[in-house]
Amino acid sequence: MLDVNSEGSAFDDYDFENGYINEEEEFEKNKDKYTALLFQIYDINIKNHNATFEECEETDILAYIDYLCYKIDYPDKQQEESEVK
Repeated sequence: MLDVNSEGSAFDDYDFENGYINEEEEFEKNKDKYTALLFQIYDINIKNHNATFEECEETDILAYIDYLCYKIDYPDKQQEESEVK
């Protein structure tokens, strides 16, 4: 499972705002976490919607994340909608 907890310094925000932390270095440091998270989202799309990897690549990822959040936040509405049909 992806470990998203990280310990930081109380001065991290100050350092970033004043240019002591390089954005490119920060991205490189976290690139593996971003990639793992993206592939977890792809895995959900593949398993739950029978999508191909190519279809996942073409999916608007932000819209799909919004969709997943909706599914998580409103599970009762989904069940009601399926019962109505």
